[in-house]
Amino acid sequence: MKVYAFVPAKGSSERIQNKNMRFLEGERLYIKALKTLLQCTEIDRVFLDSESQEMYQHADYLPITFLQRDPALATNKTDGHQMFMNEVNSYPDADIYVQLLCTSPFIKPQTIDEAIRKLKNDASYDSAILMKKDKYYFWKDGQPEYDPNHIPNSKDLPDTVSESMGLYIVKKGAAFATQKRYGTRPWMIFGDPQELVDVNNEEDLRFAEVYAKGIKRQESEYLRLVRSFITSPALSDLLDDMFLEKGEPCGAVLSNWVCNLPGSTALGRANTLRLRALEEGEDFHGIYDALESYAGISDNDIIVVENEINDFAYFGDLNATLALRSGASAAVIDGATRDPKQTRFLNFPVFAKKYNAQDVRRRATLDYINKPVTIGGITVTPGDLIFIDECSLVVIFQKYESEVMKRCIQTLATEKNIVNEIINKYHIKDIIDNNGAF
Repeated sequence: MKVYAFVPAKGSSERIQNKNMRFLEGERLYIKALKTLLQCTEIDRVFLDSESQEMYQHADYLPITFLQRDPALATNKTDGHQMFMNEVNSYPDADIYVQLLCTSPFIKPQTIDEAIRKLKNDASYDSAILMKKDKYYFWKDGQPEYDPNHIPNSKDLPDTVSESMGLYIVKKGAAFATQKRYGTRPWMIFGDPQELVDVNNEEDLRFAEVYAKGIKRQESEYLRLVRSFITSPALSDLLDDMFLEKGEPCGAVLSNWVCNLPGSTALGRANTLRLRALEEGEDFHGIYDALESYAGISDNDIIVVENEINDFAYFGDLNATLALRSGASAAVIDGATRDPKQTRFLNFPVFAKKYNAQDVRRRATLDYINKPVTIGGITVTPGDLIFIDECSLVVIFQKYESEVMKRCIQTLATEKNIVNEIINKYHIKDIIDNNGAF
């Protein structure tokens, strides 16, 4: 059965200005939703449904299709069912349709896949809806609706069930029969509390930001621990082995970097920025638009910059100060940088190709942020894992990052065992037999 999934995202909003374009721990809300759908194994095609060409341009590096919405449907007067049926009618060749709202940023790919499989395998259901269930002590007209003299136990209260307003999945036949985003026999998915977060106003967004920071912090703590033990040579060997096994690169290794803090290491996710040469007569103040990138930087991110005029310096002490404030752990500049003494004082690692006092100001401008960049001939995508030490920079592609990290930890354990056997005077043949080639 063919499954199509849509993220509806207007280019404007009322309660939160440009809500869908806002950042949540380094990711725009609608791009986060698109990436959630792209992680699903049961979905065949992912669409961005928007009237905004700008929103598509920010996401055009992803393997998605752009459904250009009629501006007449991009208003609050458009009913959710009407919007959904516009998606179905625009691409009527699927068997199952998914709609994921980007205002529910913590819905898990596993939840979506499970619901799709349920519809594929169980004919008694024609749709699925993410729901929330709770028990409430209701009041009305200033009075409790329960007996105030005998407060009931919460377990004895009736369940209140409502839509989370985050996820809808429906079979094509049910969609056309009801003209709605759910059918007459829905399977109710009761999500985890985090999946029920719904961003409708600034207060909701602030809560989501705090929660997202907590999730990111857990990963950051793990990466900071692991970076103390891994090395670029070990990762390079592992990527060589995996290339032979899989027949395609699982990452890349780039060498010949200088660092303002010799001996520094960093392991984090790429947050990207590209500078291009200033065109004749173009206003040079566009370079300052690059400062907008700091709104999208989150804890432990590594800033990765492609500079088209890389003989001239980008990223000095002022950028390093902003990067520290934003939570970044390092910067990688594919070209020149400057102010090594000042950035060293800030204790912020900046890896670059060389130093030059001449700045890109009046020579370059911002091309884009948070899209793929090319570093040393290698494409780095936002979110790729980056490891860098005094030997080399290693890019770990997201498709393989789980396997790479798992095998890297296993390699660390093996190397420790090898050292132990060397110290204990094992014969070389026995060491290889016990641990494999090294």
